[in-house]
Amino acid sequence: DLAAGVQPLFNEDRSVAVVFNGEIYNYRALRAALQAEGHVFATGTDTEVIVHGYEAWGLDVLTHLRGMFAIGIWDRGQQRLFLARDRMGEKPLYVARRGDDLLFAVTTDTFAHAVHFAFGDEARVSDAYFDLLPGQTAQVRAYGLAGYTGPISARAVCAPGKG
Repeated sequence: DLAAGVQPLFNEDRSVAVVFNGEIYNYRALRAALQAEGHVFATGTDTEVIVHGYEAWGLDVLTHLRGMFAIGIWDRGQQRLFLARDRMGEKPLYVARRGDDLLFAVTTDTFAHAVHFAFGDEARVSDAYFDLLPGQTAQVRAYGLAGYTGPISARAVCAPGKG
């Protein structure tokens, strides 16, 4: 449903936003389960399953997803950006940081084109980003990097300054 798949995609009160690259193979079953719990869907996209799944299950939404994906979830109430990659690593997810700025993307070309995010020469661009490993997650709080974790199935939230 690409016509309705404008991103970021928000929940009803715009407190949760999702950007997503990939495909959730079991999104129809998840959608039905979430609708049974009272969630109302505005689109037919697999992206919206992530939004409502996050509302229902929090970070455990990842344990419900079957597919290939790179996901960014912004939770306004928690002031947290949560990044995740699928378990098999089919979709890449790169993160770059320069000063107080943080970018994430599925291609490194994005960083070179980002406004106000210049790295200088190309060698510095390759040194300034890292990629999440398959099944790995990262959390960024409004005040800084909160932590990285291992595979989704063994995820643990790191405290600020400890990740």
